[in-house]
Amino acid sequence: DVSAWDIERENPLYLPQSKVYTGCCALGPLLVTTDELANPYDLLLACTIIRDGQSRFRGEASTARLHRKFENLVEYLLRANQVPAGSVLLTGTGIIVTEDAALAAGDRVTISSPAIGELSNPAVMVG
Repeated sequence: DVSAWDIERENPLYLPQSKVYTGCCALGPLLVTTDELANPYDLLLACTIIRDGQSRFRGEASTARLHRKFENLVEYLLRANQVPAGSVLLTGTGIIVTEDAALAAGDRVTISSPAIGELSNPAVMVG
């Protein structure tokens, strides 16, 4: 996801508000469910930010570092909530982009995993 850092840093309680803007969560063009993966707890994930043709940032994380299992997260969420079919559960940030690589209009952000594929989108200024 893409967070509005200025809102998030103003007060930690504003975290949810920093993630509700148009275009702040790119998904697709397809989704892979955990049952389609050999081991959903052994996925390498990478984030790359390209600016003006140059790599501005690259970070990696692994689902092996998750603190909770997907099954437990879903179970907890469904305990007291009606969740529509097709909902997507996001697990949090495993790759922290450095402040000097904060997104600017025209950047290209690529999220990739050898086991799943690649999602690449331009950063655009909205509003």
